[in-house]
Amino acid sequence: MLPVRAVTNAARGKVEWIEQTMDVRVNGKDLNEKVISGSAYASARELAAALCLQIEWDGSTNTVILRG
Repeated sequence: MLPVRAVTNAARGKVEWIEQTMDVRVNGKDLNEKVISGSAYASARELAAALCLQIEWDGSTNTVILRG
């Protein structure tokens, strides 16, 4: 799980908070996010897809890499 706003801002994407449903939209795509302590988190794969980024896994360091 990655912080939606931080990753989206770094990728120069657009984050929208939908108050009525308490959902997050990134670049117009709804996410299956989880809100923890007031911050939205989403899976790396889902965020990468919404931001049109490539996702890689480095097993030697257990690190997710987003490129785009």
